[in-house]
Amino acid sequence: MHTLFHKITAAMLSAVMLCGMTQPLLTASAAEAEASAEESFRAMIYDAWENKKTNVILSGLKLTVDQVTELYYDMLYTDAKWFYISSAYRYSMDIWQRNYVGAISIEYNYSLDAIPEMQTQFDAAVDAVLSGVQSGWTDAEKVLYLHDYLAEHCEYDLTYKNNNAYTALIDGKTVCQGYALAMCVLCRKLNIPCYAITSDALKHMWNVVQIDGKWYHCDATYDDGAPDMLGHGTHMYLLVSDAYMQADTYHQADDWNYFAENNTITCTADDYAQAFWVGAMDTVHPLPDGSWYYAKAVDPTTVRFADQVTATFSRSRLMNETETFGKVKAAWPTANGNVYSICYVSTQISGDTVYYHDASSIYKRPLTGGDSEKLYTLTAEEKALGSIYGIRFDADGNLTYQIMAAPAFASADQPEMDVTFRTLELTHQQPETTTTTTSSSTTTTTSTTTTSTTTTSKTSKTTTTTTKHTTTTTRPTTTSTSRTTSQTASDTTVTSTTSTSRTRPVFTFPTFPTTTKRSTATTTRTTGTTTKPVTTTTTVTTARTTSAATTTTTRVTVTTTPATTSKTTTKPTTTKTTTTTTVTTTTVTTLPKQGLRGDVNLDGTVDVSDAVLLARFVAEDPNVRIQSQGIANGRCNGDDLLDGDDVIYILRIIARLV
Repeated sequence: MHTLFHKITAAMLSAVMLCGMTQPLLTASAAEAEASAEESFRAMIYDAWENKKTNVILSGLKLTVDQVTELYYDMLYTDAKWFYISSAYRYSMDIWQRNYVGAISIEYNYSLDAIPEMQTQFDAAVDAVLSGVQSGWTDAEKVLYLHDYLAEHCEYDLTYKNNNAYTALIDGKTVCQGYALAMCVLCRKLNIPCYAITSDALKHMWNVVQIDGKWYHCDATYDDGAPDMLGHGTHMYLLVSDAYMQADTYHQADDWNYFAENNTITCTADDYAQAFWVGAMDTVHPLPDGSWYYAKAVDPTTVRFADQVTATFSRSRLMNETETFGKVKAAWPTANGNVYSICYVSTQISGDTVYYHDASSIYKRPLTGGDSEKLYTLTAEEKALGSIYGIRFDADGNLTYQIMAAPAFASADQPEMDVTFRTLELTHQQPETTTTTTSSSTTTTTSTTTTSTTTTSKTSKTTTTTTKHTTTTTRPTTTSTSRTTSQTASDTTVTSTTSTSRTRPVFTFPTFPTTTKRSTATTTRTTGTTTKPVTTTTTVTTARTTSAATTTTTRVTVTTTPATTSKTTTKPTTTKTTTTTTVTTTTVTTLPKQGLRGDVNLDGTVDVSDAVLLARFVAEDPNVRIQSQGIANGRCNGDDLLDGDDVIYILRIIARLV
């Protein structure tokens, strides 16, 4: 897999010939010699990295190209403090022993003169993050803290340039490789074993960590809110097992590669399936007494009416009882006048005060409960942009709030969406006049050009910046996800930026497991904006032949059950339609020709509602009816079955993976 990241030199032919040779079985003495050569290689490379050397002579070590490749990346991604070392390097073969590498040339991400100061900044940033770690925490709580810190303070880099621990902790913008390597550095500083995992098939990197002698997966990138929802961080991939990850669409692959110093790692434990953070979309906040504070939305699969969209303010300790401090009812409107069934409340804490938001206002309340005080309500101009989907304190103690039209991309027909950030000084009830600008993204096969214009009321000066983004090919390739950009700051009371973001292969609306963690697919939404259920008249699901008249039934429809990503091969069974006097047994006839692939509800678009509807049909929900053309459209993954694989395929259509 490392060949994806080489800069091939003139010795390529020799390298290819070498890789095809059959290696003889090693004797004991030969194995010892090889181990000694590998240790010498590690020492020489570490010395070169430490002293900023560019060339290392390897003659006499007798290491093949494959051995050098494995060792080099294992060192680079195991000890992730080497942020300034490029994942690309060049090599040449030994002139006398042409089967072995004679020298390698090291490449650096930054100029050699700039690296010492960057190292000082990096070390200071690591210390600043770790200063928030409490001595009484367990290792699991320490990993939780680091996971949520990265989710809250990093955003995914759409340019795909930033890919190391420095860009994660200093710039706050990086790709999955940067998230994973930052986690390695931070965990190792706390003496928590942590390694990186890559997959070429997934084009993704994440982590495994060891707690109490057991290994667990941790993926801060995919748990970061998308698009960059301030204050939100899901916990779907925090301290989970191999089985859990392999059952998940975005981690299922047979080429996981551990950079683990030759350690054999298996994650079989599921000790944290019931931890308090499971299902929380709000980043959890540590309190001085060692507990954790957060808002946790009600399980959306239980929501049937708009007034059931709630979140509970809670304080928890690891594996202990959770103390609650009241609920808030808050529903976010959809574009068609309904509401989402997930409550997107997020919290921030300052002193003994909790700050939170609903769709249109920002509030504060005492940490231990009590009455809430409204601080700010969106203006009419802001409401035209959408709803508040996140808040976060900045370095000056002011509150940045985020406005979007929807919590994520509603359909494959909406590949981009504007995201507005504005900052509210807490000493003022209203922000000053601001100008919101939009940056647009144009993608080609070679580069992306982004132009953004920001105008502030204080200076009335307009600044236009054009940046050309060029795709790189460093290891690992990290173009599988995208995140919202970007947030700017100025010396005015209010700053405002709007960014255009593209979707990434991550759950649009994370769902909330009830008993154990499981991979679930995207969104849910209610069918109305009032407490009354919406009544929908539906027709018979498929073309049917029967001796009796086919009746049309009227039922209350609910669209809140998420689609599961687990595979099944069970076909829908024959459906019986009943009235008060007649039982009609039906059989399925030939389906019409497939129309718009994935358009199950026949509304002319492919979005999450199609995935949810099909998932419920596959699960044999008696309240679900799909027309025959919808079933034909639902059989979209190329086989003749209508099953969970088709649900996953629709999700991939939405995420633009197919």
